[in-house]
Amino acid sequence: MRGRGAEADGGWGSSDAMGLREYIGTKRLELRRRREERERIRRFRRADRVILGGSPVDHPGWLTTGISSLNVLRQGDFARYWREGTRRAFLAEHVWEHLDADEAAVANRNCYRFLRPGGRLRIAVPDGLHPDAGYI
Repeated sequence: MRGRGAEADGGWGSSDAMGLREYIGTKRLELRRRREERERIRRFRRADRVILGGSPVDHPGWLTTGISSLNVLRQGDFARYWREGTRRAFLAEHVWEHLDADEAAVANRNCYRFLRPGGRLRIAVPDGLHPDAGYI
């Protein structure tokens, strides 16, 4: 068929090519996200010392987590990355004050379940009875 371009005989038209480019771009993005997720999981599994709830801050030798990657109330979040009794230390600053008493007990159990013998859990919360005027 003359005059109808490549589409008439089964070729790719410009709109088909654009759709293919978008599809390829989407697949590349999907692959990149999968690679990033695999690398994040590898970093978590290698981590011996873990900061709970300090996402925007990095400290050498520590893995920094946030609630979206490690919720202290979900044992499954811990088990996704580690076997029980294998972590050296957990550090939680300004996290436990956001938990009620029952939630704090769950978070404590989860942390201790995954700490190795002699491991440490450090919890720091604001002191409401002795506020620091310079901090507030």
